[in-house]
Amino acid sequence: MPAKLLLMPTHGYGARVVEASGTGPDADATVGAGATATVSVTVSDRDISPGSTVFVAGVSGLPAGVAIAGVEVSAGQGSATVTLTLYNPSGADVTVPANSVTVKIVAIG
Repeated sequence: MPAKLLLMPTHGYGARVVEASGTGPDADATVGAGATATVSVTVSDRDISPGSTVFVAGVSGLPAGVAIAGVEVSAGQGSATVTLTLYNPSGADVTVPANSVTVKIVAIG
C-alpha cells in the first residue's frame, strides 16, 4: 500500500499525517502453548520522524488462536517499529510465519 501524506491544520501550521503499512516479522516466530512472545514489524516512510506521534490503526494476518496482549511503538527517522506481544491460550504451539503480519499505522508530526 502506498503511503498517503495529508496536511492537518494545527493553530495555523500544517502537521504531516502519514498513513503507511509494513509486514513482518523478519523470521518465523513461535508462540508457545499458554505463553507469550514478541514480534516486531517495521513500517518505513520518509515522513516519519523521531518526534512523530504514531498510532496503530490495524493489525492483520495473525494465526487463529493468537491474541494481541500488548503493543509498543517507537518512531525513528524514516521508520516506526511496532512491537506486538502475542498470547497463545491454546494447548499447542503456534507459529507466526515470516512476513505474514501486516501493521497499518498513522503518524502525525
